[in-house]
Amino acid sequence: GHIIVACSLASLYGNQSAKKILKSSPHMSEQEADERAYNCMSDLICLTRVQNVQTSVEKEYLVKFLTFDKPLSDFFKSIQLNWASQITDVDGFSGVETNITYPHAVFPEIKCDEFENLTKT
Repeated sequence: GHIIVACSLASLYGNQSAKKILKSSPHMSEQEADERAYNCMSDLICLTRVQNVQTSVEKEYLVKFLTFDKPLSDFFKSIQLNWASQITDVDGFSGVETNITYPHAVFPEIKCDEFENLTKT
């Protein structure tokens, strides 16, 4: 699943890092909500961009993600990025396709059977 959806689900299932990344609050203006959503999306998409750079330099260099944002760093460390590749759609827009494994620890409050259903391919 997409990293933004996974982070949202992780937040709902008790992942404190995910909650801090999303920065959600019931008492905020529409503008503040938009700004927080943009910041959250930018933070999470950063992982795929880092992986895209690693893919483009192959094994010649090691690319590491460094940040002072501890919740973001902790969330990134808790998932496993299996592979990434560049994609381009019919209109010429490019992006990154990723395959990510989300361990059960990313969703601390989910029951085992629910986790198995969530992660079925």
